[in-house]
Amino acid sequence: MTLKTPSLLYHALSHIPASGYVFYKDLADLLEISPRAVGNFLHQNKDPFKFPCFRVLNVYGRVSKAYAFGGAESQRCLLKLQNVKKHFKFPKVFKLYFRLLKRFGLPGLWPWYQNAVSSHDPEEIIIGAILTQNTSWKNVEAAFKNLYSHLRKSRVSLKDIHELSPDVLAKLIVPARYFNQKAKYLKNVARALLAADNPGQFFFYEFLDTFKLKVTALVKELVAQKLGSNQLEKLGDSILLALGLQGQLGDYSGTCAAAFKACMESGDCHKLWLRPSRVEPYAVVEKVCKLVRTLPESPALLQRIYSRVYQQVRGEFTEARSKVRQFLLGIKGIGNETADTMMLYAFGWPTFVVDAYTFRLIKLGFWGKSAFGKGSYSEVQRFVESRYSPLLSGFNLGWSICCRLAWLSFVYQTYHALIVRWGQERQFESF
Repeated sequence: MTLKTPSLLYHALSHIPASGYVFYKDLADLLEISPRAVGNFLHQNKDPFKFPCFRVLNVYGRVSKAYAFGGAESQRCLLKLQNVKKHFKFPKVFKLYFRLLKRFGLPGLWPWYQNAVSSHDPEEIIIGAILTQNTSWKNVEAAFKNLYSHLRKSRVSLKDIHELSPDVLAKLIVPARYFNQKAKYLKNVARALLAADNPGQFFFYEFLDTFKLKVTALVKELVAQKLGSNQLEKLGDSILLALGLQGQLGDYSGTCAAAFKACMESGDCHKLWLRPSRVEPYAVVEKVCKLVRTLPESPALLQRIYSRVYQQVRGEFTEARSKVRQFLLGIKGIGNETADTMMLYAFGWPTFVVDAYTFRLIKLGFWGKSAFGKGSYSEVQRFVESRYSPLLSGFNLGWSICCRLAWLSFVYQTYHALIVRWGQERQFESF
């Protein structure tokens, strides 16, 4: 699916960290368009929170008199509320992502860029992640066709795999190569996941749903401590709105878990993250700017509250993600790449998948030749994820931390799929 330039530009705005700003020229260089075109497209933006155009300044660091949502005064207000002070330069990891996205467009559903026989159903993704080990997806598709024909179904479940005898399963997946070994691996995976006490623990949107109420309650408690109950009653809605937990931003922030679950099931996550939300931007901008006028200390207050929330979310998120990953790695037949593929595509956890094509990119120096030690799987994964972590740690106006993590899952899925497409095109030297 080809992305039009405005969509690419708005997506790039989401890659600017909370305390940073960029120049029109930075975005123009990133997307290979003119600075004037950047300005024209920004003026058409309909959602200044999902796509924070207020963080774009001219080369002298000045705001725009023609800022679409209230002029220069409103832009200054939003910059102050976010405590935006540093010029942000897009790292090579981001630049490569947008070059690939511009060249190949959105990958589409798993397994991307093709009318595949298999679906993006989580259980089929898990099965496909095993079958695709050391073989092409074309061979995996042939194996799926055999399974569909034998089972007389249009979908294959883990229960189906568990109930098939090892010999029959091995014969059905012959096209995927290493069929005897993979049959054992599939049986191991099916047995382990079907026997799990709480299947919901594997899905990231279940974590988000559980944590959403905790975050909202914690924010209200912190605001009451800092401002008192009277101020909470007067400004509570504006504060929750600014932190992405309530109000007109709710269709992609406050109810992030439900929206993320829906897009995972439908495969339409690009609609959630690349299209404007149903907001009334002028009313929302006015409401959050009211915080600065009524409460001068609101920028520092919001950052302190967000930092507290981030620390708690990050701890529980890291623990929950590690628990799922260790469970998968404990199943014979699942290594790092396969486990992360299942986590990212089947369960929705934001974790970057490193494959052979990623290592080829590294050897060609697209991310910098001195950026890695021995270039192990974990080192490469940490390197990429460290470039995205600043997007989580700072308070982003209108984005809850849970919402930001769900957005990151979409980015990692898209990035990995684009790298695979690049590798399949065998364009190893240039773009």
